Amino acid sequence: MSETTTTTTRTPKAACVADHERETLAFTFADQEKTVKTYAIADYSEAIVKKLALHGLEQKLRDCYASKELDAAQAVGVQQKVHDQLVSGEWNAKRGDGSGVDSMALLVQAIKNVFGSIGQSIPTAWQDLESMTKEARAEIRSINEIATELAVLRAAKRKPGSTLADMLAKVNG
Repeated sequence: MSETTTTTTRTPKAACVADHERETLAFTFADQEKTVKTYAIADYSEAIVKKLALHGLEQKLRDCYASKELDAAQAVGVQQKVHDQLVSGEWNAKRGDGSGVDSMALLVQAIKNVFGSIGQSIPTAWQDLESMTKEARAEIRSINEIATELAVLRAAKRKPGSTLADMLAKVNG
């Protein structure tokens, strides 16, 4: 199963596809060459993998309350829910991603943009995404060109005040 994330500051620098079966991350950079760099967990020592796991766990348990206006007691509750969810084997909560962006519509737009840019028709099998399995849509999202376009579209739809600079300005008043 692949999962696409975006590494950004103000403009997307790269799209990242996590391939959980192969235990790799593939970064497709938004440079002119569309440079792709792939990294495998197997390339790292056990000690480094443990540090990476702890870092990721810290991020996951901090991120669950970081963008919300909660007091400390509420943050404890939110963090406990995420912990319980992880212990039960679920990575994501059973709800929307909180972005306010329709992920299916975004995927449709990304496909249109990519195929339009290369002057090709969208494959017939891809024209009814809603009838596809979640895994089939994830596979489409993992295609480097689609993943990169999704990153660009997500960045364009991000709500104002969602950059680090804007958040720091808000916090520092």
